[in-house]
Amino acid sequence: MKIAKESYYSEVRKLFTLESCWSILRNHKKWSKTKPANFGSTEPDNWAGVHPSSGAIEALDSQDTPQTEVRPMGIKNAKKNAALEDLTKKKIKMLELSAREGVKQGKEMSIANKIQEGTNSIQKRRANNEADKNQMERKRMEIEIMEKDVSNMDDLAEEYFQMKKRRILRNFQAQEEKESKEKKKEKSYSLSEPNLYHQSNYQSSEQDPEDQELPDLDLNNITPHSELQAASPTVVNSLSSSVVLESSSF
Repeated sequence: MKIAKESYYSEVRKLFTLESCWSILRNHKKWSKTKPANFGSTEPDNWAGVHPSSGAIEALDSQDTPQTEVRPMGIKNAKKNAALEDLTKKKIKMLELSAREGVKQGKEMSIANKIQEGTNSIQKRRANNEADKNQMERKRMEIEIMEKDVSNMDDLAEEYFQMKKRRILRNFQAQEEKESKEKKKEKSYSLSEPNLYHQSNYQSSEQDPEDQELPDLDLNNITPHSELQAASPTVVNSLSSSVVLESSSF
């Protein structure tokens, strides 16, 4: 077969590309030998010197080379292959759809988390505002009690408001003492860190008026006309100032 192809190429200067057709027509009687070989004759055949056609050469070569014929695909196999191809396409579509759904769910979850965070922040601010309002209302009530004139009240009412005033005064003193201790603690911590704070800022010997502690009062011996009346303006002014400052923040 190789020799026949080389001979064909030397004649026509083209490659032989009809091998599939040759495999079908090779056994046809049209291309079979019409003149038997004359082995006993010494005379050269008239056609011996002529180059045989490509079909004849390939026909001779095919006798030595077995040709495997390809059977066409049956209907059942074709249907089976088509079903497998459809199933593969469906699986691919399902995977693509699942991937898109996963991305969509991820985006929706991210949006839901952001909405929840915003809602929590709003609720926290509302709770803080409500707590501030309650604290302001409590301070207003304390101011009203501290400013209450008990001189025209009966003994029972006077004793009631005196107890209220004493309680307010004790709470006020405790709060002032707590804030003073916290300021002193912060100042001592700042002085212990020379690399972070300049020492010259804390060398003043003058005491901050806000750090001055209130004088200790004998609450058991307080009367409406002595220490309580002397301390009441200070308490009322301090409470009033805090209420005004908190009101301006809203």
